Amino acid sequence: MTGGVERSLAHFNPGHESVRKLFDATTDNEVPEMAKRPVSNSFAKPGQMSLMSEWCGERRGNGFRAHRLGVLSDYQILNGCLNEVQAQDEGELWLLCDAQTRLSERIALAESVRRRQ
Repeated sequence: MTGGVERSLAHFNPGHESVRKLFDATTDNEVPEMAKRPVSNSFAKPGQMSLMSEWCGERRGNGFRAHRLGVLSDYQILNGCLNEVQAQDEGELWLLCDAQTRLSERIALAESVRRRQ
């Protein structure tokens, strides 16, 4: 199950310390080449960082915070999707955003299946 997250993170920033730890790599060349996950093409406002297209992040105190740009359904919120995540570094923040994006996609699918029944 973590394979998709590993692929996304490795493509996002293969030189990041978190990625090297994930693959027990000592150099960038030891991190496998992976597939892309969509990233926002829009420019972030001053003090903010572009993450995936569904998220906008910023440095806060001694950590990072990202908030979802889209709106979650009540069903998604009820089943664990978050509008905001916090992390200590950029790699962790990106992983949390990726995990939340994937979760919200799966929950939306479950919601559509529920409506058809």
